[in-house]
Amino acid sequence: MDGIRLHDNDSLEEYGVDKKRLVEEITRAYAHQIYIDGFFNGDPHPGNFLVSKEPPHKPILLDFGLTKRISQSMKQALAKMFLSCAEGDQVALLSAFAEMGLKLRVDMPQQSMEIASIFFRQSTTATEAKENIKALNEQRERNAKALQEKMKLNKKEVKHFNPVDAFPGDAIIFMRVLNLLRGLSASLNVRIVYLDIMRPFAESTLLGSLTRGPSTNSEWIYDSPVNSEVESKLRSLLLEMGSDKILGLQVCAYKDGKVIIDTAAGTLGKYDPRPVQPDSLFPVFSVTKGITAGMVHWLVDQGKLKYEETVADIWPKFGTNKKELIKVHHLLNHTSGLHNALGDVVKTDPMSVCDWEEMLDQIAKSTPETEPGSSQIYHYLSFGWLCGGLIEHASGRKFQEILEEAIVHPLHIEGELYVGIPPGVESRLATLTVDMEEIQKLQ
Repeated sequence: MDGIRLHDNDSLEEYGVDKKRLVEEITRAYAHQIYIDGFFNGDPHPGNFLVSKEPPHKPILLDFGLTKRISQSMKQALAKMFLSCAEGDQVALLSAFAEMGLKLRVDMPQQSMEIASIFFRQSTTATEAKENIKALNEQRERNAKALQEKMKLNKKEVKHFNPVDAFPGDAIIFMRVLNLLRGLSASLNVRIVYLDIMRPFAESTLLGSLTRGPSTNSEWIYDSPVNSEVESKLRSLLLEMGSDKILGLQVCAYKDGKVIIDTAAGTLGKYDPRPVQPDSLFPVFSVTKGITAGMVHWLVDQGKLKYEETVADIWPKFGTNKKELIKVHHLLNHTSGLHNALGDVVKTDPMSVCDWEEMLDQIAKSTPETEPGSSQIYHYLSFGWLCGGLIEHASGRKFQEILEEAIVHPLHIEGELYVGIPPGVESRLATLTVDMEEIQKLQ
């Protein structure tokens, strides 16, 4: 077959081959093989291709020897892994790992996301590759440190610790293909955004398998007993509303101490077709402010706190940077002057909010913008850590322990309410999906 070798740069230039378009076309072809056909060539190295000399200079695959056929379920799991990386959805990523048979020995979703995202990162030119390798090595060191702290390993042990207990062969071939495609980009000195190119194929595979809304899914409302006439009416209303872009929801109501509504409907996420169940866990955003404030009041009732006490008397590290006069009631009624505290920290490193101790240290170092009690301004971000630190120092116990004693156990809602995500509940988590069309309407 007559064509141009990919390593023959002079001939590629002479024939006017658009190298970037060429690699994009090869990438699209492989995305189609993997996500649509479920049958793909596993060896896309430069020596395995020619380029036709005639415009539009089509790529020619020479050897289809190393091939892999994957099942529909593996196809969907690989698509979910890809899309969860694109969305930054750690819950869906862990779900994808489980579906493809990848078993992790340690609960570290953030590091799992970072590792998986490496495979789908934008390709770089050969000249930029060295800087990328340096950055990846630094990230690997950070992950190793996090693993060391999580597993309480020494430096020698962490070098030999394998966080993966089982890695399926299909996924290994898939990763090999992505790495070879990246090498193809580097050898031709072009930059490719794999997420943009492969995403439509992954979405076609996954979304094609999902049934959304009551009009297409007869099991859209989870099959559970109807507790009251009002719940029956509610479910009828939800069936009407369900066609209007509702992914998933839960509704629960009590009357006179009895459950009169306990309804779940929809799916756990945009790329997660599992049904929402009564025990699924949803983020409740600032509802936890009321819970946290309730815990402070509970400690007052227990004699552990007084509203007129200065916070620094309870939490000594807090008494710096003009915070010496802030009292407990200032935290509760949003008049501490720390309404914008932590904003810059979160902008610099959004994932820092997952580190409880680090955020407590940061809030203890913060400086108020107004005098205590002078201005009541909603503490949208800082409230949880302000009251959380107060709760822990006043009680001498962890936040979650006080939450369970003050609220969870008295209300008999064990396993239903968490502040933070403990290990073992990942499969129950619903994923937040932002409707960009609705956001744009608000602008």
